[in-house]
Amino acid sequence: MVALLVTLLTAGQLVQTGRAARSGDLEIWAGSLVFRPTEASVLFGGMRGASEAQVSYLLVLKGQGQTAALPRSSAEARVEGLAGQARHTLQLEGQSLQLEYTVKLDPVRKTINRETLSLNGKVVDLLRGRVFLIDWSVNPYRWQQRQTALPSGSLETASKKQTEALARRFLAELSKQDRVLKEFIERSGR
Repeated sequence: MVALLVTLLTAGQLVQTGRAARSGDLEIWAGSLVFRPTEASVLFGGMRGASEAQVSYLLVLKGQGQTAALPRSSAEARVEGLAGQARHTLQLEGQSLQLEYTVKLDPVRKTINRETLSLNGKVVDLLRGRVFLIDWSVNPYRWQQRQTALPSGSLETASKKQTEALARRFLAELSKQDRVLKEFIERSGR
């Protein structure tokens, strides 16, 4: 099954929200995105197996400022049996970011057996963190991996309003946990 995505452009921001792809015991969310060129922005995805829904990865994006265009964004999610895949591509000012997340559940326990995340084809070590700071204000953009707790709770992103509320909550929670994240989020508004 492939997730349905809704992209909304309003007043200098891009909000992309989607529905999960599901098959049996596995549900996966493609990247949900709230992008504002003059503020910290958020791209995230998640999954659900036998346990509660969880955020699998979260990118905090620093835009290029007042004159920056909005990115082109595409995302998809697929699930076949106990394996799922989420892909997201962002293109902004001639630069591209490609994210791919895969997960496979244990056939008996329905818990995560294996998962991978790659940025631009480079597999990252998820034990080193699932939060990534992406600085689009420089060319080429830079990214940094952070090891901090991912936000928990509801991951409902069926509407623009829900997706924006989650993005605000995620940024607030991350700011409280990690000084580097807090400074990055604050500097994103400059």
